[in-house]
Amino acid sequence: MTASLEDTVIYNWLWDWGSPDYFCSCATNYLIYGSYWVDVPLNYAGFQYARTGECYAGFALNGTNTLCEITENIKVELKQTLIIHKKYCFSAYLSLSDGSTYSIDGIDVYLSNDNSLIPYHINPCTFNISPQISQRGHGVIDDTLNWVKIKGEYISNGSENHLFIGKYSALSINGIKKNNFIPMNFPWWGLASVYYYIDDVALWPCDTTPPQCDAGKDKTICWGDSVLIGTHNYSDYYYQWKEGINSNFNNQYDSGAIWVSPKYTTTYVLETTDFRYEKSYDTVTVDLCNLKAKEYFVCLGDSLLLNNSIQDSLKHLWKSNVFLNSSSIQSPMCTPTTDVAYIHYIMNSSNTVIGQDTILVKVMDCSPARSDTTICLGDDIYLGNSNYTFTSYIWQPLNYLDNNLISNPLARPPKNITYYVIALDSNGVAHQDSVNINVKPCNLPPEIVVPNIFTPNADGINDIFKYKNEEFWQVQTQIFNRWGQLLFDGKNEERWDGTYQGKKVSEGVYFFHITAKAEGFEKLFEYHGSITVIYN
Repeated sequence: MTASLEDTVIYNWLWDWGSPDYFCSCATNYLIYGSYWVDVPLNYAGFQYARTGECYAGFALNGTNTLCEITENIKVELKQTLIIHKKYCFSAYLSLSDGSTYSIDGIDVYLSNDNSLIPYHINPCTFNISPQISQRGHGVIDDTLNWVKIKGEYISNGSENHLFIGKYSALSINGIKKNNFIPMNFPWWGLASVYYYIDDVALWPCDTTPPQCDAGKDKTICWGDSVLIGTHNYSDYYYQWKEGINSNFNNQYDSGAIWVSPKYTTTYVLETTDFRYEKSYDTVTVDLCNLKAKEYFVCLGDSLLLNNSIQDSLKHLWKSNVFLNSSSIQSPMCTPTTDVAYIHYIMNSSNTVIGQDTILVKVMDCSPARSDTTICLGDDIYLGNSNYTFTSYIWQPLNYLDNNLISNPLARPPKNITYYVIALDSNGVAHQDSVNINVKPCNLPPEIVVPNIFTPNADGINDIFKYKNEEFWQVQTQIFNRWGQLLFDGKNEERWDGTYQGKKVSEGVYFFHITAKAEGFEKLFEYHGSITVIYN
């Protein structure tokens, strides 16, 4: 069976019991935790990116203490009534919110011809129904970082036109897990026991074969022409295109078939997400035919003199005439903002073409620094623009850089920061630029590494009790002697220098207790151990 618009049967989400939530990156309601209440990725329930697109839903399956105080569910009207005796496949992706004290396996799916389950609601824990698809017995879902897939199959009785997702019976002992991380408080209705994000819900006939990604056959066109690439366009698919294998998917399209007009031979990559939210990829190359042109490169914002030759008495015409100070002189000045090709016609007094040439002008980004970007806490990033090289560089500030005098230094900032650079070209002209690095708490940074030897002998090496990766953490350090006496208690950047009450301690073994917490995360790390002080 070939997939079509009718093969995906989910189409209009609603709520049936409780008040499930809708989170989206376009949220503009009031702020909480420095972000919007139902924003993506940071919202009142925790931190999570959408698996597909920019939005997802969230619902509470239980409340505090008894795990039975709150039971929300969501429902959707199907596009069409299911076909009798036909097997349907279901899948969805869940992620436990950071505010959950517990995690469970009690996520159920119920298909029915009823438009509401409220009449079947017995008590806060159970419904008088039997779900056809369930996570029960397949393990609790306790992952707060990744999206976890749930799936199942169902043979229809031929009357179902609604789908419900929730918790429809009491939990077993093995179906509940107490989480060992510290949950954050829900500011609206208190501390939630179990709250899940849900995204990419799909129901389809199991014998459906979804069309795979197809960017089409390679093409050859001439300069200035356009060509259609891609072969299909389904309303229940997501499409993304990018130019070049190593570039990023920046724009989402409503179509898997688009018109392009490349300025040079280009390979386009298509990413297709089908109605099951499974991804596939394909490429197509558009080649430019017989473009024998002189190539020139110019930095964005600079100008280039075309056909810088001895003046003659002939007539000249330039096509296209964009970015030129004149299209009818022998040597026009070109100030392009994008790549452009020119055909230069040379004519005699009778306007007869006696010669022609093609010039291709390619625009380069010659700024010393890369574009502003966002990274995850603990990641590193190169700051320079590798498209163009200057003769010398000076980067400021020095914080978190491996080298501030090279073209492409590596930075590993623990917080938002702006780097500035002054670069000199071959003519000694200074070019100034900057790059803003926004640091998001999407991954825990690398843990601190504590040394076991400490030499506070004032030789400039290992004179302070410091740890690797400490810049990413808010720390408290306590040092004790062998009798348990507290010798040092420092917070954040305060470090032990090997003294107690202004005097150097004796050589020997001392004991440390370090607590560390990363900015934007609730989890607290503790380190215990010994440190040997020597002076030789």
